[in-house]
Amino acid sequence: MKRYSLHCVLGLLCFFVAGCAGGPVAAKRDTSAKIVLLYVSDLHSQIVEDHDDLGGYARLAQYIKSERENAGPHTDVVVVIGGDLFGKGRVPCRETNDAACAPLVSALTPDVVSFGNGELKFPNRELAKLAEKTGGTWIGTNVASVRGAKFWKASHTYVGTKSGVSLAFVSNTVFPGPGEARGGSQFDFAPTETFDSEYLAATKSGAAPIVIVHDDKKTLETLAPRLCAQAVKPLLVLKAHEHLEEQGKVECLKYVEAGSFGRQVARVEIRKGAPSVDKVDLVKMDAKIPADPALRERIAGLYKSAGHQAHRVLVKLNSARDQDHVAKFLALSYQKTSKADIAIVNSGAVKDGLPAGQIDWEMLMNVIPYNNQLMGLDWSTADLEKSLCLAARREKDRRLDNGADLVFFGAELKDAGKDKCRLVVNGGKRNPKIVVDSYMVARSARWLGKELKGKTFSYGLDTERAVELGVERYGAKEL
Repeated sequence: MKRYSLHCVLGLLCFFVAGCAGGPVAAKRDTSAKIVLLYVSDLHSQIVEDHDDLGGYARLAQYIKSERENAGPHTDVVVVIGGDLFGKGRVPCRETNDAACAPLVSALTPDVVSFGNGELKFPNRELAKLAEKTGGTWIGTNVASVRGAKFWKASHTYVGTKSGVSLAFVSNTVFPGPGEARGGSQFDFAPTETFDSEYLAATKSGAAPIVIVHDDKKTLETLAPRLCAQAVKPLLVLKAHEHLEEQGKVECLKYVEAGSFGRQVARVEIRKGAPSVDKVDLVKMDAKIPADPALRERIAGLYKSAGHQAHRVLVKLNSARDQDHVAKFLALSYQKTSKADIAIVNSGAVKDGLPAGQIDWEMLMNVIPYNNQLMGLDWSTADLEKSLCLAARREKDRRLDNGADLVFFGAELKDAGKDKCRLVVNGGKRNPKIVVDSYMVARSARWLGKELKGKTFSYGLDTERAVELGVERYGAKEL
């Protein structure tokens, strides 16, 4: 007769008990009362995974769905998107001005969506149509309409009760730079007093405040003295805009930023009672997270209808190219396709380098996300040199000069910022043709040292077409 150890008998007993209960023993469900806050920002319509297999809306949706399904009976899950939901997106989103991709956001079941500077570039009515498709309550505490018109359904704040805790969300959003807004500037800052009074009103009823800051860390340093002086201090700051993956503290303000493009989610546990943040984790959206099959199918359908050129291979790179190399190629594409002598682009026009291997159209557009019109300058060489050298000596501003380093093709600015600064034009041409883009024109007074209104002409090309031609003609050699 076969003998069984006590350990084995107990194991079998556990197995049969579990079987009678309806299946294998599951992990113990957390029955404590709490809020699980899931935070992402700067999604920028990156609806599919990146080249390193991180992110994608289908994974985000499945992760959020699992968190909601596995929450205990006394736990509420709150999903917050911290701005820059749209813009710079994948090909189907770019081709439809985000109209085809906005409905996908509803699968993420957002509770609160904050304005980012990307949203404020849209005309008011166009943004309203997109926002109605995403779900969630849109907030913009420091945002106002320049015409005094009310937002569609947006609020200054969001106050709601979750797991028996009243939460108040307020937001502080950085505004687009000059010339970035489409359809004219339709949004403006609300007065500082408005933000402070909205914060105070939201907390008077006993709500625990959570502040969304879509701006750089300098803004946290500006807000900290005012917010830390309040009777009710912020429970947490959800930071966005800088695409960082970090946690930290500025005075009394604890903050977290989960990076960009949905590659990570900040998972925050908030306990009841006197509400407190117990735990903050940055959860990677990698291959361990299954994808929602229905949403993945919807996204595949979008590529068939509006993104069939996305995966057209343009060039094969034997080695990776850094951001500076891609910026130089962009300048080359501007110069060659417009048949100008000098091209000038700003470093912020290129957001990343390129990996080794096959580069398709969508990969290139993710790296060069902005589509501007190519413009010629009606300037003499002397005027151009004088203006560029003047601009190089100015004091840099953290916002207005973000991405303002100039990249030249066909010329070089030597000793920039010094008294002996000079512009050296290839071939020594005295009155060269100059090409920039419409964004550089909008920033011209600061970045090029001279206001360009009335001194430009169109080359009849935009960034996308110039890059496409540049790759076709020079990609194998220059990229």
